[in-house]
Amino acid sequence: KLEMRYNNIKTIHLDAFRSFTILEELNIENNNLENLDGRIFIDLTSLEKLNLAYNYLNSIRNRTFFHLKKLSTLNLDYNK
Repeated sequence: KLEMRYNNIKTIHLDAFRSFTILEELNIENNNLENLDGRIFIDLTSLEKLNLAYNYLNSIRNRTFFHLKKLSTLNLDYNK
Protein backbone atom coordinates (compact mmCIF):
# COMPACT_ATOMS: atom_id res chain seq x y z
CA LYS A 1 0.00 0.00 0.00
CA LEU A 2 1.29 3.44 -0.92
CA GLU A 3 -0.20 6.58 0.65
CA MET A 4 0.43 9.82 -1.24
CA ARG A 5 -2.53 11.84 -0.01
CA TYR A 6 -2.36 15.48 1.15
CA ASN A 7 0.98 16.19 -0.53
CA ASN A 8 0.09 19.03 -2.91
CA ILE A 9 1.08 16.83 -5.87
CA LYS A 10 0.45 18.60 -9.17
CA THR A 11 2.03 16.16 -11.61
CA ILE A 12 3.22 12.56 -11.61
CA HIS A 13 6.24 11.65 -13.70
CA LEU A 14 5.80 8.83 -16.22
CA ASP A 15 8.38 6.68 -14.41
CA ALA A 16 7.04 7.30 -10.90
CA PHE A 17 5.58 3.80 -10.51
CA ARG A 18 7.97 1.77 -12.72
CA SER A 19 9.24 -0.49 -9.91
CA PHE A 20 5.90 -0.94 -8.14
CA THR A 21 4.70 -4.04 -9.98
CA ILE A 22 3.40 -5.73 -6.81
CA LEU A 23 1.63 -2.66 -5.39
CA GLU A 24 -2.01 -3.48 -4.56
CA GLU A 25 -3.32 -0.15 -3.20
CA LEU A 26 -2.50 3.42 -4.21
CA ASN A 27 -4.02 6.47 -2.56
CA ILE A 28 -3.38 9.85 -4.23
CA GLU A 29 -6.42 11.68 -2.86
CA ASN A 30 -6.49 15.33 -1.79
CA ASN A 31 -3.75 16.62 -4.07
CA ASN A 32 -3.74 19.08 -6.96
CA LEU A 33 -3.72 16.75 -9.94
CA GLU A 34 -5.37 18.22 -13.02
CA ASN A 35 -4.24 15.71 -15.67
CA LEU A 36 -3.09 12.11 -15.79
CA ASP A 37 -0.88 10.80 -18.53
CA GLY A 38 -2.44 7.55 -19.71
CA ARG A 39 0.87 5.72 -19.32
CA ILE A 40 1.69 6.32 -15.65
CA PHE A 41 -0.15 3.23 -14.39
CA ILE A 42 1.13 0.76 -17.02
CA ASP A 43 3.43 -1.16 -14.64
CA LEU A 44 0.93 -1.40 -11.77
CA THR A 45 -0.32 -4.79 -12.89
CA SER A 46 -1.18 -5.93 -9.34
CA LEU A 47 -3.12 -2.80 -8.38
CA GLU A 48 -6.55 -3.53 -6.90
CA LYS A 49 -7.52 -0.17 -5.36
CA LEU A 50 -6.85 3.31 -6.71
CA ASN A 51 -8.05 6.47 -4.99
CA LEU A 52 -7.85 9.73 -6.95
CA ALA A 53 -10.61 11.57 -5.10
CA TYR A 54 -10.45 15.26 -4.19
CA ASN A 55 -8.15 16.39 -6.97
CA TYR A 56 -8.82 18.67 -9.92
CA LEU A 57 -9.10 16.05 -12.64
CA ASN A 58 -11.42 17.19 -15.41
CA SER A 59 -10.68 14.55 -18.02
CA ILE A 60 -8.97 11.19 -18.22
CA ARG A 61 -7.54 9.81 -21.42
CA ASN A 62 -8.79 6.60 -22.96
CA ARG A 63 -6.93 3.51 -21.83
CA THR A 64 -5.50 5.21 -18.70
CA PHE A 65 -6.61 2.24 -16.61
CA PHE A 66 -6.45 -0.37 -19.39
CA HIS A 67 -3.45 -2.27 -17.97
CA LEU A 68 -4.92 -2.46 -14.47
CA LYS A 69 -6.49 -5.89 -14.93
CA LYS A 70 -6.89 -6.51 -11.18
CA LEU A 71 -8.40 -3.11 -10.39
CA SER A 72 -11.64 -3.57 -8.47
CA THR A 73 -12.00 -0.17 -6.78
CA LEU A 74 -11.52 3.21 -8.42
CA ASN A 75 -12.47 6.36 -6.53
CA LEU A 76 -12.75 9.56 -8.58
CA ASP A 77 -15.13 11.41 -6.24
CA TYR A 78 -14.98 15.19 -5.97
CA ASN A 79 -12.98 16.03 -9.07
CA LYS A 80 -14.04 18.48 -11.75
